[in-house]
Amino acid sequence: MKGGICFTMKKIKIPFNVPIPFAMIITIVGLAFAIVRLRWPELKIDAITIGFLIFALLPWLPMILKSAELPGGWKLKFHEPEPTQGMAGETLSPILPYEKLPNDYLFLNHTSFYLDTTERQKLEQVAIRRKTKVDRKHYHIHVIVDSYYAKAIDRVDRIEYILHKAYPEPVRIVSNKHEKFLLKEMANGEFVLLAKAYLKNQEEPILLQRYVTLWDTGPTLLNG
Repeated sequence: MKGGICFTMKKIKIPFNVPIPFAMIITIVGLAFAIVRLRWPELKIDAITIGFLIFALLPWLPMILKSAELPGGWKLKFHEPEPTQGMAGETLSPILPYEKLPNDYLFLNHTSFYLDTTERQKLEQVAIRRKTKVDRKHYHIHVIVDSYYAKAIDRVDRIEYILHKAYPEPVRIVSNKHEKFLLKEMANGEFVLLAKAYLKNQEEPILLQRYVTLWDTGPTLLNG
């Protein structure tokens, strides 16, 4: 082709997780160039000025757009991180505030145990059976909210636990973050425990569930 340069590349991939400080620098630089060009009356809003404005907004576009088309056939496709899944004992990198939360961001964990060894424990079993009017073993259950992702628990404001309807007060609001929102209760049967995790600066809660198995001696929870 004579008299010019031909570009054949039509797609530009931009990382979704641009660090916020770097994104702010890009925005400030782009806006500064645009303001300088607009400061002099003889300068009109031309393609270069528009280019600076687009450059300033570029780091923030992935938060609201998946792709965009620009004049001239140029296309922007924003890259989203591949979903990850944590393994037991593994700590994954923190999810940034503007990134989409993975499906396994938070989860419920629990243990249970039955106590009737000492005289006091036996008397407690008799008392709880009289209270519930259910003549069967009553287990202690401990439930926590946990995550494979670093700093995930810090983003949680409160947990709304929803116990089985047989409980006199099935809904419990817990905010003891330092204990991973530990819930202590008694149970005489297994059931599905529901929970709503309310994150800071997010209206819609994350819905969680856990089948509460009753063990005579359950696993140890790390809730500290």
